[in-house]
Amino acid sequence: MSHAAELQTVAKRHGVMFHGFADDTQLSISVNPEDAKRAKQTMIDCVSRIRKWSSSHRLKLHASKSEVIWLGSRQQLAKLSADDIT
Repeated sequence: MSHAAELQTVAKRHGVMFHGFADDTQLSISVNPEDAKRAKQTMIDCVSRIRKWSSSHRLKLHASKSEVIWLGSRQQLAKLSADDIT
């Protein structure tokens, strides 16, 4: 199994969508605003597992090159608390 396939399996176990691009990976999850706290924890858990996987394969996850983007309508984003998005 390729590294990309293994990473995709890790993401899938967490219910996170995985898109690989050469040496970049994009993880995403789609939720309603009221589920933002759960989605945040899901993503934290998934990235933590990917970090462990990377380390076990002598790869490095570059946190400084990683970012989180919340997308939604103005009304949806207004429903998010500061705790949800930080």
